[in-house]
This record gives sequence, structure tokens and C-alpha cells, in this order.
Amino acid sequence: MYSIFRFVFVFILLSHFYSLQAQPQTWDAARIQLEMQKLNVVGTALYVAAHPDDENTRLITWLANEKKVRTAYVSLTRGDGGQNLIGNEKGPLMGLIRTQELVEARKLDGGEQFFTRALDFGYSKTADETFDKWNKDSVLADLVFVIRKLKPDVVINRFPPNSRAGHGHHTASAILSREACEAAADASRFPESAALFGTWEPKRLFFNNSVWWNPDIAENSDQFVTVNIGAYNPLLGKSYTEIAGESRSKHSSQGFGAAQARGHQLDYLEYVWGVPVVKDAFEAVNLGWTRVEGGKNIGKQIDKILKSYSPIQPQKSVDALIKLYFEIQKMPENHYKHYKLEQCKKLIAACAALRMEYLSAEPYAVINDSLSVRTEVLSQSGYPMVLKRVDVGNERENLNLSLGNQIEMVNFKIKTPSANTQPYWLAEDAQNNFFPVPHTTQRALPENLPFSQAEFVFETKWGEISYSIPLQYKWVDPKTGENYRDVCVSPSTTVHPEKNTLIFTNQQAQSISVIVRFRNQTKHKTTLQPQLPKGLSCTPAFIELDEAKAGDMRFAVFEVRPEKAELFTGDMHFVLKDSQGEVPAYDLQEIDYPHIKPQVVMPLSRITLVSAPLQIRGKHIGYIDGAGDEIPEALRQMGYEVSQINLQTATLQSLKSFDCIVLGVRAFNTQSELVSFKKVLDDYVFSGGTVVVQYNTNRALKPENIGPLPIALSRKRVTVEEAETELLQVMHPLFHVPNKIEPSDFEGWVQERGLYFADKWHNDCTPLIAWADPGEEKSDGALVLCHYGEGAWMYTGISFFRQLPAGVPGAYRLFANMVSYKQPVKTNNL
Repeated sequence: MYSIFRFVFVFILLSHFYSLQAQPQTWDAARIQLEMQKLNVVGTALYVAAHPDDENTRLITWLANEKKVRTAYVSLTRGDGGQNLIGNEKGPLMGLIRTQELVEARKLDGGEQFFTRALDFGYSKTADETFDKWNKDSVLADLVFVIRKLKPDVVINRFPPNSRAGHGHHTASAILSREACEAAADASRFPESAALFGTWEPKRLFFNNSVWWNPDIAENSDQFVTVNIGAYNPLLGKSYTEIAGESRSKHSSQGFGAAQARGHQLDYLEYVWGVPVVKDAFEAVNLGWTRVEGGKNIGKQIDKILKSYSPIQPQKSVDALIKLYFEIQKMPENHYKHYKLEQCKKLIAACAALRMEYLSAEPYAVINDSLSVRTEVLSQSGYPMVLKRVDVGNERENLNLSLGNQIEMVNFKIKTPSANTQPYWLAEDAQNNFFPVPHTTQRALPENLPFSQAEFVFETKWGEISYSIPLQYKWVDPKTGENYRDVCVSPSTTVHPEKNTLIFTNQQAQSISVIVRFRNQTKHKTTLQPQLPKGLSCTPAFIELDEAKAGDMRFAVFEVRPEKAELFTGDMHFVLKDSQGEVPAYDLQEIDYPHIKPQVVMPLSRITLVSAPLQIRGKHIGYIDGAGDEIPEALRQMGYEVSQINLQTATLQSLKSFDCIVLGVRAFNTQSELVSFKKVLDDYVFSGGTVVVQYNTNRALKPENIGPLPIALSRKRVTVEEAETELLQVMHPLFHVPNKIEPSDFEGWVQERGLYFADKWHNDCTPLIAWADPGEEKSDGALVLCHYGEGAWMYTGISFFRQLPAGVPGAYRLFANMVSYKQPVKTNNL
């Protein structure tokens, strides 16, 4: 039995979650009818996988819109370890982008989105390695939390629980899902979530098998539960595969734009655990209202509402929906009740063409300050909605307004919170590949709960109905029109470094400038003081900043000098002091891409300081952009002049001014101009130039052979960043000129050694480095050097795009040798 306390807490928790979804939908008449049909289905499905973009959007779309069950996807991670095809963000910032891509995808396919607290630490080859990095019980606890919260009838795994899954995280997701289905039913396992939600045992668990794992699956379809995911939904005007293509294409950062397939198509569900099944995934599951106490009459009322629904006059259903709402409210407590109440409220608002907004005058606010806000409401259908009052925080505005097709506006002043509003899982750095999340109410949610909501309370003849609308900022962009974003609350003063990383190649001082932005008025002096790791000194020791108005900026410049010429990496932080005390300085960074809403993060203001004593040869580097990396800035800090190469205008003669040409990551995957420009590059090498090609995937290469001599890429990678390094030719000049590469240069690497190593090459090419993950044979394609004509061409799968921004000293020294390299002896390799 639930305690009263538990029910109250769960109601608050669910109310918080649904407030994120409570903005009334601008559904058309057909969509309203579909949502009414969903209201009459009482059941839940949970899809489980490891990363954003792992989910089968076709099946999620089918479950949400054909079976009409509540459908959710839980991703173990936010995709922090993935590559970024649209920008420079890596790590948790990459995860933030991919989180929002999932949020946008779910808006299209009808699902909901949840996460565990696990950090995506990059590619993993086995589940054992994954569980070594994660605390298995902690991830399992989160998955049990989601199952107990949602209470799914059916759980579906994207992957098999073995090496066929192709990634340790994938395998782990299937293993954990099976264990979670059993653990969720045991009150002694993870008692915290059992106290909140009670226990739950899903009816059954499936593996979403496919031709990927079983090429003959169509011939053996009688062994599976089959689903026609290509079915057409007339109320949506699309097939489920078309919608799934739109949803899948939201994963822009991973380059997963997908076709909107049409026509009959089967998906296959393989029974794994639970009650055996014959034909239907929901066999022996009552999906009607009769499954809950007092629900028989509810189902009958919804049937009547559907029969009488008029698509040209949806407002005629409002009375019946309001009456239904209060009938559901009278029901005994059950785990469907609050979800169905929210569905009903959305339908009332949609049928009444009720539009409510809670808007800030500004997109940014300051902690412990006041903020001007307003509420707007109108009812465009002609249904006589009566707005009784609006509550914002502790303020109440009694109105008793009969609404019509005219905006009614109320202004308020609110107090902003005393903490930043950056994404809740990024409030602290991840520890042991796990995000610390202190607030249970936010756990598993895709994004922050709103820090302020307006309650619109409507009077009806059956009682009051209220809507919780989160605070947003609305603006009009000349190119994209009307837009919405969350309101960000930040410290009153932020400190933004102009560089994330500062490289010392010798003991000379380096300048670093920061932008101090005052976000409200100050009437006192503020002192900005850097905090340095041992072994560095800074001039000046602090800078005093005068009084400032809101919006003012100050530039502060510091000279930082290492005391010794030795390898090390450390962080420089800042503190702000005034008459009221001392606080750490925070940065404010905005991530803004057109396919997701703007995101704001406020990490501690820090600069990674890297001492990497090195020499360089040559001076001028030409750079061909790839898929968003930070290598050009690293090269500049090493002492090179870097120029971006325009593939449409560059010629062999213009390339000869460069000592080396470097291609960004995945350049041959993303730059179609390289198909024709490659001959110019080859001629540049033949005439004595040096070209360094960073990693490319072996799919969609343009052209297929990327080198002047034949070379083939594989999917081989080494994921253990501490893997022992073997220099295949210890005396090769590349390891000695201009810097002697030592074993210490391969220490302190992050996430991995490298990926997409070469596995075949021309006899005149030389592999130089070999690595292996535990239990595997060494791969020698991490760095392959080709002498061609009078020049040198090299391919590297080494993840310099991660190591250099992370401040790995040895990676700088090795990269300096690569771009400095010249063929020592002329050879004829034709």
C-alpha cells in the first residue's frame, strides 16, 4: 500500500514533469481526434538503448500513434562521447546538444524522453569495460527508477546483450534492462525509488531484432512478433516511417539525416523475458480503462466524446472533456490518473483554442534579482472559457474574465532564484563517469524543471481547472520568425576567457585576456583574481574593476609564465571579490543551432594551461576544414601561422606557400569539393609538400581513396586511453625531429587513443605507431606515412581533435613533429 505521503510526493513529482509538457498544443482537428483516441488507451511502452540516435524512431512512432500507448525512450547516456559534425562542442556540451536533439525528435514521433546519470565516456568494446567505467548498480538504479515511475507494460531493447551489439554501451543497455525489469518488482532493491513509486513488474521484455543481426529474419518472421511500422495514419497524413525519418533527422550533430520511407515495412520483436507471447506485443495486457478501479465509465465517456467529435467545431467537445476531467479526478489513486488528467487538459485547451503564455521581458536574468514578466491568454474558438485568476509565485491576480479572441495580459514582478539555471546535470563536473544529480525531482528528466511557472485557473460549472505554464522568452527573428527559449538566470558578473587552452612551448610568458560582463548594476569595486596551479606565476596578481552599469563589459589581461620547462597540465580559475565577500567566477556560454532551442551553460571560468616544451619547423600551415575541430587554434598556439584553404579557388601554386597542409577531422566525409581537389593535393605532395590527414570514417568517403598512394580505412580503434604505445620504428625521424618523443608523451590522454585506423596501404607507406586494447592484437594503422614524389603524406586516426583541446602535452609535441616533417631523402615511388 502507498502511504499518503508517498502519493503526495509522487503527485508533486509528476506535476513537475508534466509542467514541462503543459504548454497547450496548437493541434489541428485531425490531431485532436488522434489525441482523443490516445486518451482512451491505458498502457505504456518503454524503449531502452545507450545513446541519443540509438532509438528506433519507427517503432516509437508506431507505438505512440498506432497502439496509442504512452511511449518513452530511456537513453543510458546523453551522447557526451560522440563526434560533432556541426560545431566544436565536445564532452558534456556535445551531450547537451544531443539531449536537445532527442527532445526535438520526441516532439515529432510522440514519445517522451528520459536518461540515466551515466556519462558517455566514448566507444567501449565490451560490457565489462563499460561496467568498469560506470558504477553498474548506479546506472541500474536509474533504470529501475524510470521503470517504477512509468510502469511500462512492455519494455523493448534496441540491442542484444552480447558482443553482437557492436558497442560496450549497447551491450550494457540490454543487460541492465533485463536486470531492471526484475529488480523493479523487488521492494528490497533500490528502496528509494520503491518508496516514491512503489514496485512494478513489466509484462514482458523484447529485443528489437532486425536484418542487422539476422539477415534471414524475413524468412523466419514466424519466430517473432511482427509490427507493420510502414502503416499509414490518416489523422497524421503520413506513414509512421515518414514521421520516423523526420524524427531521426533531428540528430544533425551525428549526421543522421534520414529518408522518409514509405510503404509496407516490418519490424521484429524477439521475446526475451516475462509472460510468453504469440502474436501481439501487448498480449494479456488490458489497454482499456477497465484495467483500473472506477475506469469502466471513463472509457464509455471517451467513446461518446469520440463519436460526437466535430472536426469543424472542436469546441463542441469542451464541455464533455471538462466533465470527463472531473470524473477522472474522482477516481481512486492509480499510476495512470495524473497522466490522463494532463492528456485531458491538453485536449480541453486544444478544442477551446485556448492559448496561454508566460513570458519574460528578457532572455537573461540575474540571481536574487527581480524580473518583469507577463501572462497572456485568449480563447479563439468562441467557447466561453472563464479565467478566474492567475497565480505567479506568491502573487495572485483575481480576474473572473470571460475570454474571447482577444489577448488578456497581466504584468508581474518576480524574484529570481538564488542559483544558476544551467542544465541540472552539469551543475558539477562528472565523477567516475557519472553526473551528480542531487535533486530527486529532476532525476531522469531530459532538461531542467522551470524555475518559475504561472498558474492559469479557469472556472467551470464542475469546478476549477488549472494549467501550469513555464516561463519563456519570446522574440521574432527576421529569418525564422517567432521563437521561444528558456529564460536563463546567471550570476551578476560572469568571466569569459578568450581561449579555453593556453599552450607554453617554452618558458616565455603568454597573455590571456578575459571578458568580464556585468549583468546588473554594481555600486562597488570588484577585484578579479586568478588562481593558478603550482609552477606558474601571473602578472598582475589581481585587477580592480570599477563600478558598472548593467550590460557593461571590461577586458582584463594577465601574463602567465611557467617556472620550469617541463610537461604539465593544470587549470587556471578566477575569483571575484567585493565588499560582500568572495565567490568563484563563472563563465556563460550559449549554444545556438537552428534545429534545437538555445542552450546556456555556466561552468566555472577556467583556462587549461599546458606546458609542452617543443620546437617547430616551418611557419605556414594551410588548413582544410573538416567537421568542426579546434586544431587550427592549437597550431597557432604552437607558433604556426594558419590559413584556411578555399577549395574552390586554391591552386597548386598557391598551396606551395605552405610548409604543411592539414585536413580537419572527417574532411573527406564532409567536403565534396575534395573529390576534384584531391589531385591538387597529390601534386602538392609530389612537388615536396607535406599533408596530414586526420581521421575519416570509412563510410561515404569522397573520394574512396584519400591518399596519393592506395590506403584503406577500417573501423578499428583503441578505446583505452592508457594503452601501451609501440613505436614501430623507434629511430624514425618523425619521432626525433624537431622533438624527441618520449614515453611520457603518451601519458594523460583522454577518452581514447584513436579511431578509424588504416588497415591496408601501399608498400611504399610506413606504419609508425601500434596500439591495442586489452585482449586484442595490436593495430598498426594509427599513423601511416607515405613518401610520394618529393613530399610526404600521412593519415592519422589518433584523436588529436580530443587530445589537443584537452591539453595533453605529448599530443602537442607529436603533432608538431608531424606537421614539421619533411621527406629526408628523395625517392621515386611511381
